[in-house]
Amino acid sequence: MEKSQIRVENSIQDVKEMIISRLGDQWKREWVEEVQGLLERDAGWGWKGFWECVKRNLDVRLFVLLPPFSRHVTVWSFLLSARSLVQPVNLTPFPSWP
Repeated sequence: MEKSQIRVENSIQDVKEMIISRLGDQWKREWVEEVQGLLERDAGWGWKGFWECVKRNLDVRLFVLLPPFSRHVTVWSFLLSARSLVQPVNLTPFPSWP
């Protein structure tokens, strides 16, 4: 997805320049929203959708849906470890911005 994002950013550099000239130092938030919107339309999802999917698939409640042979301590440990790594991902870009 990173390559798709870079491709989208490169394809609309003129838009970035317009946003910067219009908003000055406050351009980043609008730029991120524009790129993510185009990425979602182009690739079918953006980073927010990606992380939502990862978080949903690491939900420990889904463990009960695993086949019995997968309900091994190793699988359970992996789910808990992976979930603790992904949980802090904030799905709101730049939450401290106005």
